[in-house]
Amino acid sequence: MNMFINRNKGQHGFTLMELLVTVGILGVIAGTMALTFSLAANITRTDSAQSIVLSQVHQGAAWITRDVQSATIVIPVNSPTRLLSVHRFIWNGAAFESGAQIHYDISSNGNMTRTQSDSRGTRVLQVAQYISYPDPDTYFVKGPSTVSENNTYILKLNASYGGSSFNAQYKIAQKVTQ
Repeated sequence: MNMFINRNKGQHGFTLMELLVTVGILGVIAGTMALTFSLAANITRTDSAQSIVLSQVHQGAAWITRDVQSATIVIPVNSPTRLLSVHRFIWNGAAFESGAQIHYDISSNGNMTRTQSDSRGTRVLQVAQYISYPDPDTYFVKGPSTVSENNTYILKLNASYGGSSFNAQYKIAQKVTQ
C-alpha cells in the first residue's frame, strides 16, 4: 500500500492570475460599499441639521405667537439683542392680573430667551437656539396698517446650524386689543 498520494493528478487549483482578479474585484466592492456608507452618513447629518433649524424656528415662533396673541401691549424693539417686548395678563391661580412683562432677546450665539417679570418674580427660559440676529432675515414688525389687520404683526426668523439654514415668516394677530 502506497502511503503517498500524488496531488498533481486531477487536482484543480487557482492560478495566481485568478487570485489577483478575485482580490481586485473584492477591493472594488469594498471601496464602493465604503463610499456608499460615507455618503449615507453625510446625508443623515444634513437631514439632521435641517430638522434642527426647522424645529428651532418653529419653536421660537410658537412662543412669540402665544404671547403676542394674549398681549395687551406689543412693542417691536429690534435692537441689537432684543426682538420684542409685550405686556399681558397672566393667571395667578385665582384670577387674571395685569403687569406681566415679557421680553424676547437673542444673544450673539443665537440663543433666544423669554424673560417674564411679574408679581411672582422674574423667570428666564431659553426657547430656541441657532437664531441669526441681528440679521435682515430676523425681525418683528407691525404688520399691514389696514383697519382689518390693525393688530397684526410680522415675525421673520432665520436659524443656521451645521451648514443648513431656514427662514420662516409668520403673521401673528393680536387677540387682545390695545
